[in-house]
Amino acid sequence: MLDAGGQVRATQLISQNSGGLDAPRKPFRIESAEPTSILKSNAFEVECPSEVLAFEMKEWPKEHVWKWVREQTAKKPVVAVPFKSQVFALGTVDDIRTCFGDNIKDRPQRAPISEDSLRFEDGAITSLMREALIRSMVLATGLEADSAHGLWSPESPRDEKLDGESFSVY
Repeated sequence: MLDAGGQVRATQLISQNSGGLDAPRKPFRIESAEPTSILKSNAFEVECPSEVLAFEMKEWPKEHVWKWVREQTAKKPVVAVPFKSQVFALGTVDDIRTCFGDNIKDRPQRAPISEDSLRFEDGAITSLMREALIRSMVLATGLEADSAHGLWSPESPRDEKLDGESFSVY
């Protein structure tokens, strides 16, 4: 806890460094390093659906199954992932039929998902939920996304270089 003198000094430092909206912005950089601690933040818990729609395909692509499934649902109100011998999806049955057409064996059925299936960070169910969450944020905000990992504003891109490699930064 800060004493009165510490609070005054902290307030002065904040005032000196806040700059306002017209202040020039400096790039934020963090050197790559191993994690050393966990930071408690203002993150909030997300409650995932307890079931998804599951269906079997008449014919699967010979390779790049994940890519193919994402291509079928691109720019549509459906999120889907391959899971074992089925496709698990979030969306309406009609929208799923629009995405996969006559390649669906039977009508999509409701399938429960367990909390246990969400504990795998790189698992199919976690990927499905993360992509659905990001897509909903894109629809609500007008931001852009790379399907399952990042959100960004498409305005004001600039080129940056790091270790001799060029990147567009938004």
